[in-house]
Amino acid sequence: MKLQSFVFTLVLTLLFLSCKQEPQKVGQVDPNFDQDSFNTVYNQSAQKDLAYQERLKLINQAYHLANEANIDSLLIKTLRRKAYLHSLNHQQDSAIYFSRQMLNTATRINDSLFMGMAANRIGRYYKDVQVLDSSYFYFERAKKVYEDLGDSLQIVKNYTNMVTML
Repeated sequence: MKLQSFVFTLVLTLLFLSCKQEPQKVGQVDPNFDQDSFNTVYNQSAQKDLAYQERLKLINQAYHLANEANIDSLLIKTLRRKAYLHSLNHQQDSAIYFSRQMLNTATRINDSLFMGMAANRIGRYYKDVQVLDSSYFYFERAKKVYEDLGDSLQIVKNYTNMVTML
């Protein structure tokens, strides 16, 4: 009887030790995500009275939280703000880089509004650094998105951006 109890206990112990937590699957939102922490650092990054480096540090924290939690809508928001902050500091290459990430994320999740915003931003950044063929390409891409959305105001803004390139 003692041998059976020992074997049973050994089997149960080995069974419990072999169990492991499943890793988070791609596309699955982290259930431990703290929305309040994200909102706090994201909103603080918009405070214009803070120094640029502090604002960038805060938006990087928000980006890290959104990325870890795998929440694309928050990731797009942080990428948009990161691009904006870099453009304020005249770091157009970084602004273009994060706007492209925003465009790629928006395209992957099929978010037309953010696809248009990102394409328009990239067009403006390229316009600022006088890479006009790329600027036109992204303005045209944004215009097509806004036409599909039926957003006449954004279409007019895109035409205005195109005209001011001349």
